[in-house]
Amino acid sequence: MPPSTRLRVARIWVSARSADGRIEITVRDSGIGIPTDKLRAVFDLFTQLDRSAGGVGLGLALVRDLAERHGGNVEATSEGPGLGSQFTVRLPGLAAPPAIPPPVAHRTERTPNPRRLLIVEDNPDVAESLALILRGDDHEVRIAHDGPAALQILSHFKPDVVLIDVGLPGMDGYQVARRMREEALESKLTIIALSGFDQTEAQRRSMQAGCDAHLVKPVHPSVLRSMLGAETPSLSST
Repeated sequence: MPPSTRLRVARIWVSARSADGRIEITVRDSGIGIPTDKLRAVFDLFTQLDRSAGGVGLGLALVRDLAERHGGNVEATSEGPGLGSQFTVRLPGLAAPPAIPPPVAHRTERTPNPRRLLIVEDNPDVAESLALILRGDDHEVRIAHDGPAALQILSHFKPDVVLIDVGLPGMDGYQVARRMREEALESKLTIIALSGFDQTEAQRRSMQAGCDAHLVKPVHPSVLRSMLGAETPSLSST
């Protein structure tokens, strides 16, 4: 194989230890590394440092979300591009089990106000990953990959909230939002636009299309939770 086409094989080391009542899991690799100014951004939704590697930039966002839900945190470190990366997950340790296991308790922590949600997103991986997070919060979720399918689901699912990627092919998200407003005049439908475009112009177009809020990708799950818990989300960029 010519030198220009050789693939670099990264090595991966995984370790775990218990310290001060916490569990620490470390994953280290010899891969492409991370620039210092990107260390915090790698945990944001849809963030990719190397798009040629595939994926949609959701894995680390899900790791952070799961770690924080369990009272822990995750940290990324790297000496720079080409020098590998290290990811450390810290979680609270479990107390020693009692001699006689107690009866299995039913889950009591639930979302105070679960919603019926429709995600309109043409990328299946993005849609399913976003739905995974929202279903984990007890919301009932449906997915549409284009505008016509979204309008069809709207008529029989009757969602409380619609999350629309404005960059849909064919009928874009702004057109879908307008049609939904026309077809759901008497409902209290909340429409949240999702965009990776210029904030000012995209927000203006979202407002004109009848959206209640506009979020700029990447969106942290806590931002979505905050907006879904509000009675009327404000039209703002995050």
